[in-house]
Amino acid sequence: MLLICTVNKDWTDFNPSPYSKKYFSAPELYSLVNQKFSQVQLFGAFPAFNKGIKNKFLSSVKRTAVNFNLIPKTMKAKEIFKRVFFGKLLTLPSEIEDGEIEYSPPVEISSDQPNYQYIVLFSEAHA
Repeated sequence: MLLICTVNKDWTDFNPSPYSKKYFSAPELYSLVNQKFSQVQLFGAFPAFNKGIKNKFLSSVKRTAVNFNLIPKTMKAKEIFKRVFFGKLLTLPSEIEDGEIEYSPPVEISSDQPNYQYIVLFSEAHA
């Protein structure tokens, strides 16, 4: 069994890392895994919601910054950038207790077309 988790390069607000070389769309991930495994399923997780005028505006600003290579390179500069546009950043607790957050399971998605609805793609494959 093989399980792969990767960011969805077709997500509207996708911002490639300067430290990674390759990202996949749903069809590309399926094609790659299907070369070696006979049973392949794709799932999407973390729905990409851009509800409201403010979120749509911020999404547009972020896409413009990505397109013009204006996203900061260092984590400290990215933190400042995010604070300007999104407000105070929340610190994650060292542990998350059961029931503390709502769990939303991954949803099976099509392997033959790009998916713009989910931030993360999972591929589950069996030989």
